[in-house]
Formats: sequence, structure tokens, C-alpha cells
Amino acid sequence: MASRLTPEDKQHILKRYQDGASLRSIGQEIGRPDITVRRTLEAAGISFGPPRTTNRRSSPETEALVLRLYDEGKSWQEINEQANVTSVTLGKILKRNGREYDRRSDAEGNAEVITALYEAGYSTRAIGRMLGHGKSTVNAAIVRHGGEIRQMTGCDRPEFFDSVDTPEKAYWLGFLSADGCMITTARHPEGDHLSVQLAARDKGHLVKLKEALGAHASVLDGVANGFGKPTPNASLTVASRRLADALLGLDVGPRKSANQEPWNGPEDLMPHYWRGLFDGDGSLARKSPGLWTVFLCGSEPCVRGFKAWAAGICGTKATPYFRTGCWYVSISGRFQVPKIVHAMYGNAPVSLDRKKERADRIMEAARHISPAEAGS
Repeated sequence: MASRLTPEDKQHILKRYQDGASLRSIGQEIGRPDITVRRTLEAAGISFGPPRTTNRRSSPETEALVLRLYDEGKSWQEINEQANVTSVTLGKILKRNGREYDRRSDAEGNAEVITALYEAGYSTRAIGRMLGHGKSTVNAAIVRHGGEIRQMTGCDRPEFFDSVDTPEKAYWLGFLSADGCMITTARHPEGDHLSVQLAARDKGHLVKLKEALGAHASVLDGVANGFGKPTPNASLTVASRRLADALLGLDVGPRKSANQEPWNGPEDLMPHYWRGLFDGDGSLARKSPGLWTVFLCGSEPCVRGFKAWAAGICGTKATPYFRTGCWYVSISGRFQVPKIVHAMYGNAPVSLDRKKERADRIMEAARHISPAEAGS
């Protein structure tokens, strides 16, 4: 019997869902079914529509409809759509009534499209979702038509995080501490692998990460499995045991949102680390003309660590606080915020473009403040 979810598990679920991850991917990360993830989010106040599946047996009317459609020669997908049942339910109904679904899948008719999508870099799972097939059906279609199922690819710089000794490495460590996820799967030949998923508008940032690591995998487009609100996203997966081991040693693990410890690196590299963390979990907001707010959410150690570092930059006395499963700190001020922003973005070899643009506006506005006004 599975143990109860810990407070850290629940915080991880909430954070990943807020990042745009699907219920299924969150469940795979923590080793729990989708329904457990859903109920945890509902307990945190997130509302969903009616569930697609339940543990109740299908009604006699639904079962009769499924059998009639089957006897009429309808395909698996057509029965799913017309009877409004999932593939799992359909399989149970057919098995319960002595039917064996041995018809040729219409994946054969989509073989050319499947092959083209696979060669373009899409995973077999993603192709299955797009065309209404199972992953194994897609795999079989590729192999039947002379294709070879590829193994997840690694990168040219697996030693990237062995020693965090450059601004670029410090930045990406901070960013992955916020938005990266290390997924463990015994089925994968390289063991642990890094997975990063961002909103579609930030796809270019994953291209920067791909180039930094020399990753072989493509940055793929996708849609998060939301309830009534599909959200376009971009994702990158990098499989390398050496890279994974280094990141795990730096506290970037499978479930880190609740207890992530900040990196304790050389003083000259910390602004780059905090910028990476901030690009992942922070925001810059304008409260009024000339007045900005620096806002960060995350684990208690990271939030308190950022606040302490910021205090050394601008003297802030902001107090971190806990709300809805996460820790936060909010720093506002006409003079304090430009100092923090300049420390993070003033000498930035790599950053998230949209946040760098906002940081540049803040720094430009601050140039018109006299030294006496700024308190320097």
C-alpha cells in the first residue's frame, strides 16, 4: 500500500501544476496515479471539470452501445468517440463480453504521417496523442515500414555541471533548480534524465539550453493536458547519466520544489545563479510609474537565501511568507529594485529574453535617478 503524500509531495504537485505540467507527468514523477494528483490539487483549492474516468462500472446502455458499434465494424477510435468512453473502459467491456479486438489499426493508413513526424523529432507518445493511437501502435507502424525506434539521446557536454565555475554554468544551475526536473526510469538505458518544460513563448530559451549542453534531442512543441484550457508548451529532454549525477549532487532532483537548497557558490557567481533561479520562478512587476516589485516563489531555503542576498545588495527588510503551498518574498521600492535588477541582469551573458527586456527598462529608468536620491 502506498504511503501517504508528504507535505513536500503536495507542494511539489502544486508547483509542477502551476508550471503547466500535466496530471499524468506529475504522477509519473512521484510514482502516483493521475487521480491522486487531481485530488491533491482539488484539496488545495484548484477546481476541475468532471473526471474522465471513475471506478464505477459502465451503464448497461453504454455497454450495449459499445458492443453494437463493435459488431458494426467500427474502429477503436470511433467507438471511443461515439460511446464517450476511454480506451481502458472499452477494453474492459469487450473482454467482459467475450470479444477480442483483433482488427487492423487505422495507424496503417497514417503510416506515412507517423513516419514523417517521427523523423521530425516527435516522440512516439506525442505522435500517438496527435493521431489518436497508443504508443505501442505507433512503434509498430514505424518498425513495419522500415524505421528504427531511437533511444533517447544525450548531449556532447555531459561534464557541464561537474564543476560550476563560470557565469553560464551558475546561471543554468539556478534555472534548472527552478524549472528542471530529474526523472528516473529503469526502462531507460541511461537511467536518470533531465526534463524541462516551459510555456511555448519561452521555446527560444530551451534552444539556448540545448546549445549550452550540446543536447542531441530536439526542442519539441506540445500542449499541456489541462482541463478545458489546453496550454501550448515547449520541452527538452536530455539523457545522460553523468549530467544527471552531477545535477543530483547539486540538489536538482525529482522532487525538489519543497526542500530545494540554494547553491552556495563563489561570491562573483551568485548573481548569475540567482538570475537563473529568478528567470524560472521570479517576476518583475510595475506597481505604479517608477515603482517596481521583485517577486520570487519557491522553497523556504531558496526564498530566504535570495532575500539575504538581496539584502546585501539593497538593504531590503522584506519578510518571506508562506501561502498556498509555496514560500514567497516580495521586494518593492523605487531605489531597491533597480539595485537588485542591476546586480542580476547588468552583466548577464545568458538570461530569459522577456525578463531581460523588462530588467533593461528598469535599469534605464534608474539612470535618471540622482546618486543622492538612490542613497549612494
